[in-house]
Amino acid sequence: MSCRLPTLSISLVLALAACSVEARVSWHDWDDRGLQAAIDTAASERKLLMMVVTQPDWCPPCIRLNDRFLENPKAKSIADLTRDMLVLEIHGHDPTGHGLLKRQGVRFTGTPTTMVFKPRRKRQTLARAELLGTIVGAPDDFAERLAKIASGHDPVAELETAIRAEKQTIPKAKLQVELADLLAARGDADGAERQLKAVIKPSRSKGLGPLAKQELMTLRHQAEWKLPTLVESRVRRDYQAALDGIDAYVARHGRVRDEAEDIAWARAWSLGKLGRFDEALAELETHLLSEDDGRSYSMVSYFCFRMADPDLLQVGERLTKQALERFPDREASLLGGLGRIYRRQGRLSESIASFEAAIGATDDADEQSIYRGQLVHVRKELAAAANG
Repeated sequence: MSCRLPTLSISLVLALAACSVEARVSWHDWDDRGLQAAIDTAASERKLLMMVVTQPDWCPPCIRLNDRFLENPKAKSIADLTRDMLVLEIHGHDPTGHGLLKRQGVRFTGTPTTMVFKPRRKRQTLARAELLGTIVGAPDDFAERLAKIASGHDPVAELETAIRAEKQTIPKAKLQVELADLLAARGDADGAERQLKAVIKPSRSKGLGPLAKQELMTLRHQAEWKLPTLVESRVRRDYQAALDGIDAYVARHGRVRDEAEDIAWARAWSLGKLGRFDEALAELETHLLSEDDGRSYSMVSYFCFRMADPDLLQVGERLTKQALERFPDREASLLGGLGRIYRRQGRLSESIASFEAAIGATDDADEQSIYRGQLVHVRKELAAAANG
């Protein structure tokens, strides 16, 4: 396949991929200053550029994406689909990678995010290049989605056409929420906000029965929630705006039990990103740890790890060790969380021991692969420290 990919049908793309004898994605080499050179190469050679924003040293879905698709010898369709693309990996949460993406005007909602661009001119930032499509996470149909993107399928245009044609209130609102999610995944905060506000805006509900009115109200609540937690927090990363929006939502609707965990996590995340760690911990302790189950403690452990504050890491270590004694059914997850915290603290030998114990504490192959993936990076760090 070549740059003529967009003219091929999806079925032909997949058929050609199935004939390939090679596997694994071939990554394009570049250094910290060479991203623009890669973009220029794609433009001059008329190639698509696929960028995987990842964090494979600790992000479970990133490890899953590598194991199942990008680095899987059996995933021949992925290798063949990307054969004539320039494929780059950028660690989106490392300072260097984050800075590169910011300078290129690229936004992402989380790791992993796979983006396929079509640069048309040299010395053009990715923000100016055509974004053909985005895949967030490691969905089971990753290969099919990538094939659609490579073949020129544009789900945004498809949804926009469907929204214009839809006359019924509830189906149209559902399509608008779906489009908002897709636009947010592409980093288009303004576009996502417009769609969500269109759902929230009072519309005629005359003729709707009680169940239909309740469904419409649920969609409006969903759109209200996504504005601060998706658009402001995950795309714009404006955590004060996110916090204000969450608090406004709570003021309007209260802390409904089904939403209590999401509210506590979203508020704590925004507070933590604003450096208000004491308030964040109080939020989690009051509204999350009050559930008194191992899963809640795993979430707090992850929160402390991601914030990376030394005092928070000590809190996370203490709470995780307490949870290990109380919730043996969550042993593997808690040991994995402890391994992340030890690594962040520079206690690499203890981190390795925790990840090894986590592997032995579960029979779930997917969980084991995640801990093994994290273990690889800690061992590399330990070896580098020993040699340096």
